[in-house]
Amino acid sequence: MKKIVFYGEGSVGVSIDNDRLLIKKLGGKSPDVTLLFPIMDAAYPDWKKEGEKLHRGRINPWKITVHRGLSGAKDFRLRYLEDENFGYFRTGGVIHVSMYERLNWDIIFTGWLGDFVPIVAEMVNEYPAMVQEGIRLAVSDGDFEDWKQPGVTSGLKENIEKISRAREIMMKI
Repeated sequence: MKKIVFYGEGSVGVSIDNDRLLIKKLGGKSPDVTLLFPIMDAAYPDWKKEGEKLHRGRINPWKITVHRGLSGAKDFRLRYLEDENFGYFRTGGVIHVSMYERLNWDIIFTGWLGDFVPIVAEMVNEYPAMVQEGIRLAVSDGDFEDWKQPGVTSGLKENIEKISRAREIMMKI
């Protein structure tokens, strides 16, 4: 499933495929952190329920770390223990919030939907205004069927020839 979500100052693409989530800035200004819930609700209304279900099924211990930069930017990371004996952990996902409280990385999030939900849960503690109701955003399913592939003729030559033949026929009549 791929959706394009439009907000006042720009647009983001949201794709969910086999429980893998991709949120990508497509154009305009970076979205404000408070728009993350409305963007996800518009693109995929069941994201909270599905993400929580996946998260509860995880098999490894996990934690959220928040790195605070000197500028005020924050990185929210989910880390999970791959091997408890050696303390070996991996990063499941990261969401960066700028000092201006914008989601200003081109790839806002990429990873497992089950990792997205606990990251967002921690973000809500820092930015309670994220939880808001009633914001409606425009959504497009993206019409990818009619797009021409690179290297295919533009059709200009063919259309000119068609019009020239039609004119020749009209002149004969």
